[in-house]
Amino acid sequence: IPGFEENLVGLKKEDKKIFDLQFPADYHGKEVAGKKGTFNVTMKSVFEVKKPELDDAFAKRAGKFSTLTELRAELTKNLQAEADHEVDRKLENDLIDELIHSSSFGDIPEILMESELAKMLHELEEEVERQGGLKFADYLQGIKKTAEELKKEFRPQAERRIKAALLIRAIGEQEKIMVDDAAIDQEVQQTLKMYEQDPSIKERIDSEDYRDYVRTMLTNRKVIELLKTKVAM
Repeated sequence: IPGFEENLVGLKKEDKKIFDLQFPADYHGKEVAGKKGTFNVTMKSVFEVKKPELDDAFAKRAGKFSTLTELRAELTKNLQAEADHEVDRKLENDLIDELIHSSSFGDIPEILMESELAKMLHELEEEVERQGGLKFADYLQGIKKTAEELKKEFRPQAERRIKAALLIRAIGEQEKIMVDDAAIDQEVQQTLKMYEQDPSIKERIDSEDYRDYVRTMLTNRKVIELLKTKVAM
């Protein structure tokens, strides 16, 4: 709410203050959106943020590091890995875009488009609930859009995803790229370890549908690596 934090500046512990503020017209709580509200605040505690000394003691508190030099080296390595990953991801996207632009496609069946749109909407719903702890209905209310409106916005991206999947599958078949059961087992076991405390997710992972998903994912990965190798030649 605009102005709320500003009204707290200068208050000390146990100080009280009453002030009025206007709720924004697009506030997520429709019952108070656009209305004036009175806030009765009691400051329970006040904290001062102090910057820590960047020394070996700080490094030990930050993780399994003996010295600040070790911590800096680890941070540098992680930042470089992130940068390399971003470069790699951009290369993959550029490769796929080039393939799509240089290929011919017929009309995408609407049933296939609807399936991809539903998948994208479900992915967004899971991400919202996992990261934000929000119910998807509340999220939609907050952004003032319906599921159908989101699906309409997703159509260009869904079309790209469908074309990319068709191309990668065709290249995989042409190059006779296969993924053996051992590689699938390894990927499934690694994922199971990540969710060993969540029985509901473990059940979904330990299924034939998930194995099919992993097979497709690993095959796609091999195709992309093959394309990157050919570009580098």
